[in-house]
Amino acid sequence: MLTSGFIYNDNIFDNKIPTGNGGATSLSYKARIDGKQYFMKLLRPELQNDLRNRTLFYKEFEIGSSISNRYVAKYEKICEDGNGLHILMEYIYGSTVEEILNSNKGYFANEQNIWKFLLQLLEGIRCFHKLGIAYLDFSPNNIMLTQVESNVKIVDLGFCFNNAYGYTAGTTPLFAPPEIGNINDIDERSDIYAIGRLAKYIQEKSGAKYSKQFNKIIGRCLNEKKEKRFASTDEMMRAIHRRNLRRNVLLSSLLALLSFTTLFALLANKEIITTVSLSGVDYRILSHKERTCEVTGGKGDEWNIYIAGHATIDGKQYRTTQVAKEAFKGTPIKSAYLPEGIETISSHAFADCDSVVTIYIPSTVRHINGAFCGMRNLRSVRIPREMTIIGNAAFVLCTSLNNVDIPEGVERIGLDAFAKCSSLENILLPQSLKAIERGVFWECTALREITIPAGVSEIGDYAFYNCTALRDVYNHAVEPQKITMIFNTPQVTVHVPAQSLEAYKKDFNWREYNLVGDL
Repeated sequence: MLTSGFIYNDNIFDNKIPTGNGGATSLSYKARIDGKQYFMKLLRPELQNDLRNRTLFYKEFEIGSSISNRYVAKYEKICEDGNGLHILMEYIYGSTVEEILNSNKGYFANEQNIWKFLLQLLEGIRCFHKLGIAYLDFSPNNIMLTQVESNVKIVDLGFCFNNAYGYTAGTTPLFAPPEIGNINDIDERSDIYAIGRLAKYIQEKSGAKYSKQFNKIIGRCLNEKKEKRFASTDEMMRAIHRRNLRRNVLLSSLLALLSFTTLFALLANKEIITTVSLSGVDYRILSHKERTCEVTGGKGDEWNIYIAGHATIDGKQYRTTQVAKEAFKGTPIKSAYLPEGIETISSHAFADCDSVVTIYIPSTVRHINGAFCGMRNLRSVRIPREMTIIGNAAFVLCTSLNNVDIPEGVERIGLDAFAKCSSLENILLPQSLKAIERGVFWECTALREITIPAGVSEIGDYAFYNCTALRDVYNHAVEPQKITMIFNTPQVTVHVPAQSLEAYKKDFNWREYNLVGDL
């Protein structure tokens, strides 16, 4: 039974903002109490006196507060006050698996990421099983990955099964085990089946082609007969670790073979060359088969960097396709020429290069992620029409950047992409844009107005936070976006389509701003 230590009756919130992620029985908020951020799950007003739904809430908190594991959301308090019956749990900055599959399919296309995901999920679920609880309600909307390190967080424990609350168990049909109809037949192997269904869903939606080992392990999870599945999370984790061990042994054997080959070549006076310096720029082979190389650094002529489209290494010609991570970070380069054919400009490649004034990004680059952060004298940048994503922190702290035209074709601007660009006065967003992520223009203190194209359906938290000069936002979206806190400047006027003005005024969050229907 819950003790009074878990229950509090204060009704003091510094801030409470709907997140738009509620379900059929609950509403969800981001709540701040005494400066600390929480996720608040509130039983819907019409269900406050419904015994079954109240029981679900108390059950969820009782189970959640009994589990202490880094892969399970922390349950802090349960309360019934003027807000109604609600639960406070840790606020998680991150995305659900479903959101990641919709916005970044490439993440799970990498097989190493699905193995990491499964091992962390299994470690979290093992804590439930040790307490005699089956999680059951597996869904890509009930598992999150954290913003930092992409670690698993299991959320929403309302439909877990345990002996005391057997009649309140539930599942998401697509991931339900075949025995779900008989409550007496549910055990840890039911969760093993659901984990397998979730893994297959991720594979199918991401379009990934995983190894035979994946298909073998997941195939065993999905056996209709429980006795032929993995008997426990521990057994499944051992199978995954054995798979990784075999892979590591194979890699070690290949490395040993490579070392032998290298030694043989040296003994034969045939030195294997993998790097070269040309005109002060350093190149390293990426792939012998594809004949590609990357730039790893250099000084150039008086710190004017000219990157060649091809480099001759050990008598063979290689295409330059990449600038390596931190290749020129913090160096006093004055300019950098990037040739067509460059496909990847890695994270922090030019970070803190304070002497560079202009950057031209080749049309062969599709995505940048933190490559140009902290270039404090960068005044102009050419973004190619072929680019689809401006990634996380791409131009953060480029404090001299004044004007940016983002071409048609760009669909997403990532986390903090232009944050703290304190000189940015004008930015043109393309009609192709669909998402402005969290903090994109945070502390752009010179930005006076911005036009949000009609196709933008996602605006993240703090997107225009501390934009102290911002006065007018022209939001052409006919349907109000689901937002929480995106402005904190009361003088902002939000211009919206005339036919949508009433919808914006009825929206819990948009109605807090000065709305004008003049578009």
